[in-house]
Amino acid sequence: MREIEKQINKSCSFLERLNNTAKSYHSTMKQVERVYKRYLNRIAFIVFDEQKTDWNTFSDSEKTTVENCSYLVGLLYQMCKVQIVKKSGDDNSPNMICQEEVSRLQNDAAALLDRLNVNIQPT
Repeated sequence: MREIEKQINKSCSFLERLNNTAKSYHSTMKQVERVYKRYLNRIAFIVFDEQKTDWNTFSDSEKTTVENCSYLVGLLYQMCKVQIVKKSGDDNSPNMICQEEVSRLQNDAAALLDRLNVNIQPT
């Protein structure tokens, strides 16, 4: 009974850490997504409303908007690829939360949003 209780407590602890990691990561992704959508809307305005499709006619500001949007797309792509839980190779070893990868991408997100002068909410 005590052994089962230990296993249950380990599982509960793992699930709590996983839940906290996933919530924080989701919050970061939503922040990046909101900024991405703002940039995408600016590009849509440039292309559809101002009918600019020739890169050479874009102002420096418009070119920067496209460039920054591409950075956001790349970041979101990397964030979507991350595997939050890494399965162990055998049934006796516990799965692992890939906290380093999650933290690295959250730091990358914070750095990019800071560079774009976007205030982000703490996660």
